[in-house]
Amino acid sequence: METGWTLVAPGKREVITEELGKEILEFLESEIKKHDQGPTKLVLAGKSYTKEAAAILAPLIKGLSCKSIDYSDIIASRPTDEGLEVLRLLSECLDISILEEVNLSENALGVRGLEICLPLFKGKALRSISLCDNGLSESDLILLEETLVGAGLCGQLSKIHIFNNMIGPGGAAAFGRILDSCSEALVDLRYAGTRAGPKGSLALAQSFKSMGERGAL
Repeated sequence: METGWTLVAPGKREVITEELGKEILEFLESEIKKHDQGPTKLVLAGKSYTKEAAAILAPLIKGLSCKSIDYSDIIASRPTDEGLEVLRLLSECLDISILEEVNLSENALGVRGLEICLPLFKGKALRSISLCDNGLSESDLILLEETLVGAGLCGQLSKIHIFNNMIGPGGAAAFGRILDSCSEALVDLRYAGTRAGPKGSLALAQSFKSMGERGAL
């Protein structure tokens, strides 16, 4: 009996047009038929999807029950509005109630992209977040903080990777408030290259101290 397998979009790094989207769809459907159960992880990473290709793939994804998704680097070179539409199409089709791992790294999200993807960070099963090299700003981190803390999910997170962003001191303070709500479940944390500065670094140090005092480290 299969316990889980990963469904990976095939091919090299390239722009996925409508025609290529149909080819990928055919491949994914054939892979699914080879297994007794559906995939537990979906990887679309490393390709630039047009909105037409995303619209072709979304219905298939909606029928899956994936606990983990790797959507890293999927809108490179796409015009801003099209990139946002791709993110919307490929996010709305996911079942967030069972989603445990979300990787959106290496996508130029901006606040609009982050807002589109925020529902992915509200699912009660969420355990792992990767938002690296997304160009996130201080206001983006505050928005993420409000989402995670507001949904009461920080205490169950085991992994947070958020390195190589332009978060700054204020964003570091917001991330510190996320850490203030985390527990000993958090075992994998990466936060380098975020321009935290002395003030932001001090806020993070205070959060780590608090975590240690309550036995979360």
